[in-house]
Amino acid sequence: QVAIVSNKPDPTTKALAEKFFPGVPAFGQRDDLPAKPAPDLVLCALKELGCPRESAIYVGDSEVDIQTAQNCTMKYIGVSWGFRGREGLAEAGAEVIVDTAGELLEKLLQA
Repeated sequence: QVAIVSNKPDPTTKALAEKFFPGVPAFGQRDDLPAKPAPDLVLCALKELGCPRESAIYVGDSEVDIQTAQNCTMKYIGVSWGFRGREGLAEAGAEVIVDTAGELLEKLLQA
């Protein structure tokens, strides 16, 4: 299973997800939940998906994502092609960083 969790407003997140990742569940910022790095929205997404937190892996591209994964007590994989890049992720404390989608798949299959 895969889902998108974003600090962008919920309608915007859902519209972008449908355009670029049709069929992937998307969860954007709502008034009833605090924004990331608070764990609430991620935990809400996991609950809706019926996915235990312990078996989930958070994939992200920023220090906010690292903090969110830590706040959710989830494993984290950083992707270097996003918002911060490899150096920024490493400086923020990411222990696992991948540079390609193939590497990401490999790490996910190993987890």
